[in-house]
Amino acid sequence: MADEHTTYKYINLVSFQAMPNWSVNATQHSKFLFQTNIKSEKIGRLIERIRERTAIKDDVLYKRVTVRLHNKGVLQRDEVLGKNIGTKTQYYVREGQFIMSKIDARNSAFGIIPAELDGAVVTQDFLVFDFNKDKILPYFFILLTSFDEFKKLCQQASSGSTGRQRINEKTFLNFEIPLSPIKKQKQLVEAYQKKIERAEKLEKEIIELDSRIKQTILAKLRLPKINEKTEKATFQIIHYADLISWNAFSQNNIFYESLKKSKYPIKRLSEVFNFTRKRWTKKKHEDVSLNYIEIGSVDSLEGITNFQKITPQTAPKRASQIIEKGDLIIGTTRPYLKRFAIVTKEFDGFIASSGFSVVKPSNHYSLYFLKHFLSSEYGIEQLKNNMSGALYPAITVKNLKQILIPFPPIEVQNEIANEINNLINTKKKLRKSISLYRNQAISDFEKAIFKTKETA
Repeated sequence: MADEHTTYKYINLVSFQAMPNWSVNATQHSKFLFQTNIKSEKIGRLIERIRERTAIKDDVLYKRVTVRLHNKGVLQRDEVLGKNIGTKTQYYVREGQFIMSKIDARNSAFGIIPAELDGAVVTQDFLVFDFNKDKILPYFFILLTSFDEFKKLCQQASSGSTGRQRINEKTFLNFEIPLSPIKKQKQLVEAYQKKIERAEKLEKEIIELDSRIKQTILAKLRLPKINEKTEKATFQIIHYADLISWNAFSQNNIFYESLKKSKYPIKRLSEVFNFTRKRWTKKKHEDVSLNYIEIGSVDSLEGITNFQKITPQTAPKRASQIIEKGDLIIGTTRPYLKRFAIVTKEFDGFIASSGFSVVKPSNHYSLYFLKHFLSSEYGIEQLKNNMSGALYPAITVKNLKQILIPFPPIEVQNEIANEINNLINTKKKLRKSISLYRNQAISDFEKAIFKTKETA
């Protein structure tokens, strides 16, 4: 027997004029769930469709537009002569207009035309609108389009075959969105932008830190910038001992010329550190839960960030070795992604992918110095020069052992490592602050407009 307070509603009456289309789903969900003190308005009363048609002329140069997915903005696609444009009827766009892709509206392909694209052309697969600025601020509207609720509306208004679903303009314009008074819109936009500006300021500081990290390696090891062009004589002599490759034009040979400018002795990686592979096999272990680290578990800044729980039966084929505290693990697939990490105490004894090369610590050389050098432009360029494979380029252990490194005394290695570690720790803190500001900007705007768990 149903609870006496339970209410069942089998029929929902909707007036014919209020129906955006014959879709029950769109009719039932054509409104945002927003705060009760905020009025709603149909999108069609806030923006007006503009069709500034033009016939493409063969001898005229036209800019074309790309609207990026997930609210990533509007960019110039290219600039071509009209004779190279297949669709001869197109439409001009103007600075400040709202543009959306019919096909990708369900994936938040929205934006505002920037000044540099004023007068660009688009096909009929794009919808272009002017704002009624007496009712809605363009930036406020763009903020609304960035939320999942708006994306759901666009998905409900789209139909067609998978991958080619187009938005129904009439249905879209009939959707209702929350509309605060203009004064309140300005307040919300300014509060949002203020937090975003703080995040962007910190992002500039991170760029400066990256430059300082780069300069630290170069300055301490007395190395020139790689992109510095040095004039080469027509005839060159390379000592046999300095010959890295039998190819006279090999990047490794040319690269070595820059490395030799360091005041410190240059050694191959295998001359200084020992590589290890502590094998792990399924047969030698019982049916117990194990911890597995794959290459994607390593972040270039944070180190090892996560792991998977596996059993010998569910272990992937690449789960083949055990790593220990103090080891340096080097992701050899796409090594330019800098998936290098020193194994800390909490990951001691974990199972790791065969995609890692493992270097043991040394009493006379710093693994942290090695990690930072490999992450530097001198390390990455050497790793890239020695990769093989097209789809998943990787460096073999044999080639990794041949990486050339200027090795200063251990005290200088530690000095370099400590200085860069401090800069990296500062960078980590900035990252967290940036995430906090961006998340807070979104959260505050969302709470002011939409019904959340706290406000429902």
